[in-house]
Amino acid sequence: MSYTPTVAIMSIMKIPGLNIQWPWSEKILCGEKTIETRHYPLPQHYLNQPLALIETPGPFGKKRGIKASIRGIIFFNQCYLYKNFEHWRSEYDQHRVSPDDPQFAYHSGCVKYAWVIKKVITLNPPLPPPDRRGIVFTTNVQVPDFYLSSYFVSD
Repeated sequence: MSYTPTVAIMSIMKIPGLNIQWPWSEKILCGEKTIETRHYPLPQHYLNQPLALIETPGPFGKKRGIKASIRGIIFFNQCYLYKNFEHWRSEYDQHRVSPDDPQFAYHSGCVKYAWVIKKVITLNPPLPPPDRRGIVFTTNVQVPDFYLSSYFVSD
């Protein structure tokens, strides 16, 4: 009896990436945070498109030994401008940013946008991060396409 091994061929997709600091990344991955807030709007061409969720340690993660990695794939389906502090504060249960957070809270005179999360796919195990992680450099993050096939089949 002869045995012929089967070789699975994995194809790689190149998708844009988004850097999100820990612990916000963790809150998104577990479903606790359903709105990401930024000082700029989500570019229209990223709506309903897969983005690699690149977890970066940030100041709190560094203290816990968190290393940068691709932890998931995230889809946003809406983006809107917060009208004022009260509007932003009323959505605390979705964005999870404390009003006294020195880095990410809504401050007077600032502009804040809500990026509404449609779906998150957790990568297990996480993938190594791209060499360069700034927003300008994360346009071609390599992710095995089988992670995305489940999204397109189940939606």
